[in-house]
Amino acid sequence: HARTLEVLEAVIDATYYCPEAPEAGSSRRKPEPGMLLEAARDRRLDLPRSWMIGDKAADVLCGVAAGCRSILVQTGEGLRADASGAAYVAKDIADAADFILKHRDASP
Repeated sequence: HARTLEVLEAVIDATYYCPEAPEAGSSRRKPEPGMLLEAARDRRLDLPRSWMIGDKAADVLCGVAAGCRSILVQTGEGLRADASGAAYVAKDIADAADFILKHRDASP
């Protein structure tokens, strides 16, 4: 995580994570949308025009619950994840980025 932020510091404004254990029932733990709603409030994001990219079904569901468009990447757990609700299933993060750039002006 630290290395990713170091490499991408010019394009990442903030990061969010849920420190609570899964059994704590936190609204910030995916698939609940708490972290995305917090980020939207803090960063003034337009969630319907935003994208959630992840490699787990919980990532897709989190994005959908927050009102984002979601992409499932087929790396990691994404090969086995349910893509229900995903606007697109990408082979990797580069494919997801290409899809977003091609559809960035499309209405949600």
